[in-house]
Amino acid sequence: MTRKRLAWMAAVIAFAAVIVTFGFVEGNRFSRRQIKIRLGAGPLVGRYEIRFGWRTLPVVLFAALVVWLGPRLARQIRARLLPVATGAATAVFTALLAATDRSKQLLEPVVHPTEYWQILKTAPPLGTFVRTYLDELKGYSVHLRGHPPGYPSLLIIGRSMGITSPWVVAAMSWIAAGVGAAMVIVAVGRVAGTPAARSLAPALVVAPYAVWAGTSADAVYMAVGASGVAAMAIATTGSMSERRRWLWAALSGVLFGLLLFGTYGAVMMTPLAMALIIAQRRWSLLVPALVSVAGIVAGFALAGFWWLDGAHATRVEYWLGTAQFREPWRFAVFNVAALLIALGPAVVVAFGFVRRAPWMWLVGGALAGVVASNASQYSKGEVERIWLIFMPWISVVLLSIVQRRRVLHLVVASQAATAIAIQTVLVSKW
Repeated sequence: MTRKRLAWMAAVIAFAAVIVTFGFVEGNRFSRRQIKIRLGAGPLVGRYEIRFGWRTLPVVLFAALVVWLGPRLARQIRARLLPVATGAATAVFTALLAATDRSKQLLEPVVHPTEYWQILKTAPPLGTFVRTYLDELKGYSVHLRGHPPGYPSLLIIGRSMGITSPWVVAAMSWIAAGVGAAMVIVAVGRVAGTPAARSLAPALVVAPYAVWAGTSADAVYMAVGASGVAAMAIATTGSMSERRRWLWAALSGVLFGLLLFGTYGAVMMTPLAMALIIAQRRWSLLVPALVSVAGIVAGFALAGFWWLDGAHATRVEYWLGTAQFREPWRFAVFNVAALLIALGPAVVVAFGFVRRAPWMWLVGGALAGVVASNASQYSKGEVERIWLIFMPWISVVLLSIVQRRRVLHLVVASQAATAIAIQTVLVSKW
């Protein structure tokens, strides 16, 4: 290792250590001094409570299997099955991680009065709900006031089909975590090749951000966004007719359009899609993608919900809440600290070995989205959940180190241990 490389790696690790330490020390001090910011476990949201017991055993055993067999299975499995296997393993790990809590605690993030599920008790039929969403916004729970009507609309559709169990809503997050991981593998395989995807897969399965993906609707947003990026990766790479490229780009646009009505933060994923277009110089694909996005926006507008009005109304509600007590500069640092914790130590180390490679377009696009989100002041705290849409793509930087087999086992072990440690020590709202 050259002195320059060694110095860079030391600088990256030192930066991360300072940011996380500041976030922990100052976050907890600030939480005690100003309880209205509602962090509790700065820079993360929640409280500390060690709860290691027999319920932790299944996830520990599963993580051990992933560490031991994951890299070998990823190398041997058929390329077409790799995303499916990665997604299934991720969903299982996420569910087992969440299941370390008792049933009541496990469902708390779903049935809490601030969450989406509460809308099923009082929501009118779907058409009326969307049309009157902004009129009734002030009377809805905190999470509804902070988001467009897309996800609650999905729950209302489920209600019309007789699906009202909170367990179904919880399972949606576990499945979505798996779908998100699978789509990242698809995109990496298209951009960087199958060997790279095989190397990355085991580390994605046990990513620390699974702690929040397993109990948050943001996992669904992560899955939809990841699917949109994967569709664009397919559209911009490989050999196929122009017609097929346009169809894949149109599908990507549909998915990003739907994501816009799940979370207003979806606009920050634009750099990810653009990174693929820029890298492959497929400028014409902007046409079908933008037309599809416009079609989804127009559809909601015809149903009575205009996205820009919703974004403005939510911003007003946001600044009337805890955001008014959260100082921008302090929370800009807290956000980065929370992000680093959720990504895990291996990702930090990987940035010390980063180099020019095709997959860095994905990492760069995700980082651009994070920077834009932080600068917008629309995300002040709670980013361990809000920024889930970016985390799998930032984790792609692990390709800087995991393509060495000996290192891969160590990376997977460290990521799994971090996830289990966070779940064991932190009781989060989500």
